[in-house]
Formats: sequence, C-alpha cells, structure tokens
Amino acid sequence: MYAVLEVGGTHVVAALVDAARRQVLVAHRLVLDSQGQAGFILETLARAVEGLGPAARALPLIVAIPGPFDYARGIGDFTGVAKFQALRGVDLRLFLTERLGMDVRFVNDVTAFGLGQFLLLRRPRRLVALTLGTGVGSVFLADGRPVTTGESVPPQGWVYLLEYDDHPLEESFSRRAIVEAYESVSGLRLDVHEIAGLARRRDVAASRVMERGFGALADTLAPWVARFRTDLVVIGGSIVGSWDLIERWFTPRLASQLPDDRLVPIESAAGTPDAALIGAAHHCRELDAGPPTLH
Repeated sequence: MYAVLEVGGTHVVAALVDAARRQVLVAHRLVLDSQGQAGFILETLARAVEGLGPAARALPLIVAIPGPFDYARGIGDFTGVAKFQALRGVDLRLFLTERLGMDVRFVNDVTAFGLGQFLLLRRPRRLVALTLGTGVGSVFLADGRPVTTGESVPPQGWVYLLEYDDHPLEESFSRRAIVEAYESVSGLRLDVHEIAGLARRRDVAASRVMERGFGALADTLAPWVARFRTDLVVIGGSIVGSWDLIERWFTPRLASQLPDDRLVPIESAAGTPDAALIGAAHHCRELDAGPPTLH
C-alpha cells in the first residue's frame, strides 16, 4: 500500500493505492493555485495527505509532480514554466518529511501517467504516452521503464523540448498557441474547447488553426515514434475531449510519415483519472523492489 500525491496546476489529489492490485482505495481532491505563494502551496499539499487519515503516515509517500524538478533530491526547479515559480529551490522532501513524518519519493507526473497506462493497456512493449493540455507532456517506455537517453528518444524523453519550424513545439501546439493563433485570425479570444467546437461546425478559421496545431505535433513526433519502434501511442489530458479532431487531423498525419511496416495504434488514455495514481504507486513499488536481478 502507498500514499500518493498527484500535483496538478489547478488541483492536488491524495490517495491510498494498492499497487499490487492496481486499485485506488481512497482519494480526495483539493483546489491548488500553482501560481500562488509557496506557503499556500506547501500547506495545501500537506493538508491533502493529512486528509488520508493518521494510518497513512506509516506508508511511503510518492509525489507525482510536473517538471522541471530534481526528482532525486526533491527540490523544485520549474525553469521556463509558469507553474510553481514560488517553489523554485524549495526542498519539498524536507518540508513533507518534517511535516508528515513519512518516507517521501518523487516521480514526474507524466511518467506516472505513462506507467499507469502501461499497466492498464496490455503492457505494450514500447509505449509513447502523451498528455496534451496546457502543453505537451511525454514519456517513452520500454518494457515499462522510462527511456530518457539515446538516439531513439528526444532529450530526457520530453517532446516539448523539440522544435517545429525553428521554434519550440509549444509555440505551435499548446493551449496558449491555439488560443493566440485563433485570436490573430478572428479577433476573438476563445478557449481551446470553444475553438474545437467551432472546428466541428466547419468554421474555416477554427479548422485551420486546429489542423495546423495537430499537424505541427504530428510532424514533430513522427520521427521519434518511428525511431523508438513504438507499439502504441496513448494520449491523455484535456485534449481527449476533442478525440474526433485528433482522429481527423493528428492520426492520419502521423501515420502518413511512418514506415509502411509500422502501423502504430493511437488510443485514448485508459482508466483516467486513476492511471497516474496507479502508475506512481507502481513506480514506488519498483523502487522498493530494487533493480532486477540478473541470472
């Protein structure tokens, strides 16, 4: 059994997870302002775990949190992102250990999501998991283990570090990029779900913006899907609500750039929102088990 804390930009979820059975037994959610002051953020994280009850204090705590972050040391970085700037340089492990008296570990939130998908989706041998919402999160998994180095994956396995048309990918595909692109051609500032709704109704400007965004993502990702010899691409995040647009503009564009012998299925995330909680607990269980024994 593990206590899990999943930290997002607008909320935090604390849960008790049976890693062996891949079950979330108890979970509750608190509102969190990722752009708030450090004291407020830290207090919210601690209260979320305390809400699991005193018995949870005897369990290991695994914290799934966005990067950039020093996961080994438990210290915030968050360089180049708007979220959690107040936690830059803050020792979260020290704070949580002293406040809660628990053994605290950390994992990237997208890695936790990907591990959860690996467990829930037939354990594909080579899996690329994406979270598409505010930005582009990614993890490349080989036999359930993150691959962060080598010629078959982007630096650290992070697609958002890649460029499209000589600019960072997230300048072409992200919530901000889509909102600004539509505003530039229409004069209206709408959110992504509103732009997606217009695209479904064949609005020309909205359709062009969404097609260009998904095209940029597909063009950037395709070489890495091929190099990694991917068996499955799974997509989570708020963009899943626009799955019909993914199938219209992303899936065929990606498929058209893969070798003829690489028919790679693209699926919507399974088991959300529990997948990241299950994946984080699995990661903690793997840490406790240690490296595999070689025979």
